[in-house]
Amino acid sequence: MKRFNSEKEFFSNDKIELRYGSINKLKPNIIYVIGNSWIIPQYVGDYKRDIINIINRFKKLLRQRVKESNNFDNNMVCDFDVKFATLKENKKNCMSFEVFLKQYSKNGIIPLNDLQDVLLNIFKEVVIELMFDLKEKSFAVNRTRNF
Repeated sequence: MKRFNSEKEFFSNDKIELRYGSINKLKPNIIYVIGNSWIIPQYVGDYKRDIINIINRFKKLLRQRVKESNNFDNNMVCDFDVKFATLKENKKNCMSFEVFLKQYSKNGIIPLNDLQDVLLNIFKEVVIELMFDLKEKSFAVNRTRNF
């Protein structure tokens, strides 16, 4: 059986890496975006509450940007993966998220190779806000584990 999935990096800086793809690159109705980063709490406190507040703000901003884009359905799935039980002061932890978006059929399905600018338009500002919120709550953030 031939595989039709495809994945590409579309944004990367010293804090985070974003990749996008589709299970079916020939007909990319559903697009996924994956973000990976490492965080280090630099204080003793309620990490779970702070992270949940940051995640909720991220989701709210992302919904607004997706709605403004007119390329995707407003219903999306956004799932964060943070291991709250292992969050400790000055200990590295992986933080990742996955977002699944459905393209509007009435606007025509944008080919996978042409989605980079559309997704960058939606995600860049929201991810920069995410990194700012983490820094404001005293979390060090880096794209790689070694920092």
